[in-house]
Amino acid sequence: MLPPGGDWVRRDFLKGVLAGTAAWIAAPAKAVAQARNGTEKRADANAPAAFVPILQGATTSTTAQFSLLIYKDLDIRIGVSYIDRASDSAMADVQLVLERKHRDDSPWIAYKLRVSGLEPGRQARLDVIGSDGRLLDQREFSSLRDTAPETTRFVLASCMHDDWLKESPAMWDALSAAKPDFVFLLGDCVYVDTGPWSSITPERIWRRYVETRLTLGLYRWTQLIPVIATWDDHDFGKNDKDSRWGMKDASRAIFDAMYAQEPTDDGAVFAGPGIARGFHAYGHRFLVTDGRSFRSSRWARAQRETFWGPEQDAWIENELNASDAPAWLLNGTQYFGAYRSGLAWSFEGNHAARFSDFVHRIRSVRAPVVLGSGDVHFSELQKIDRSVFGYETYEITSSAMHSYPRSLPKGNPRRLAGTSSYNFCLIETRMEDAALRMDLTCLGAGSRELFKIKDLTVRR
Repeated sequence: MLPPGGDWVRRDFLKGVLAGTAAWIAAPAKAVAQARNGTEKRADANAPAAFVPILQGATTSTTAQFSLLIYKDLDIRIGVSYIDRASDSAMADVQLVLERKHRDDSPWIAYKLRVSGLEPGRQARLDVIGSDGRLLDQREFSSLRDTAPETTRFVLASCMHDDWLKESPAMWDALSAAKPDFVFLLGDCVYVDTGPWSSITPERIWRRYVETRLTLGLYRWTQLIPVIATWDDHDFGKNDKDSRWGMKDASRAIFDAMYAQEPTDDGAVFAGPGIARGFHAYGHRFLVTDGRSFRSSRWARAQRETFWGPEQDAWIENELNASDAPAWLLNGTQYFGAYRSGLAWSFEGNHAARFSDFVHRIRSVRAPVVLGSGDVHFSELQKIDRSVFGYETYEITSSAMHSYPRSLPKGNPRRLAGTSSYNFCLIETRMEDAALRMDLTCLGAGSRELFKIKDLTVRR
């Protein structure tokens, strides 16, 4: 469903089978080189930028998806070429599909680009060319390899407020320098409910997404890294909102326009209820859940409580029963957090009846599960004792990249390590005989190690 409060245009462009080392698509847009606002204030969503905000989205061994923001009115061309091209026929099988969405009340157009037919793991270049032939922006990327590396490296990150202009560049530089295979953004990637407006409207949601993309270093990386995202309350639209939120359909349409993570033909990327996504890569299974669209009020009676909702509960259970290989269950809100007094901060603390159901369900599924979460503005590794799920596992909470500071709360007997410094969590994993082995490193600005725990093992 497209949101009210603005006219939307969607166009698909398909460029069949392409010849040569560069593939081109033309689409109406404008990109004007102009100095961006200084670091003393947030970027202006009505002004053109000196770069094209680009995010690499869901990626497999042969496909890569991208989201781009382009200032309106003129034509652009999208070029894709291999960096180590050996012949003019190197890109012969590559196809491009470009999808466009915009609002009449914004000068910015959101594009989603899908590139298919790529050679696994091969470095390529993405060019954005103006109608006058100027190179407006250029990024490097690759698809995933067709064989799993010995160690898979990925990042969990959340809570990235665009007002933190002094702190954020060093954090995104550190994440880029970590060179993960892919990144999961676990919510509060946009703070919609910050700014001069007194009410939340579709125009405001769109504007805050644009301002964030014009500001954060994530959208400026020269070497792109695949990203899959979900939301929590602030990018859902407002602090602590749930399924009763009147703007949830508008928020969903804008989220879908801004993130390129459509299901793929090979099933490596697949959709769940709401904005939930499944992702299979390098022998790992990830379920990235939608923890807002179906959630009941935290004050609901126990029999009326929902957290993920019945459909998403069934989706999670079915996927976890599809194999006995370890799986990752990723969510914006923390799971085990009832030790804190803040009622809005965890599944366990807010929806106790459904959390009990969740524990029973995870205990009974085939796959051992590792939990990942964000939201709370501190990071911690929790050891979940064998008595809970029937095997020893962990919850990794990663927060905040850069947002409101919060001290590390006391009183968590499960915590093995934690920090309240700005950070993200780098996880290095190996699959060995139906067991998941991993090293966890929590990194801050300048790639400083805030804590590191090695040789964690999850198996039934």
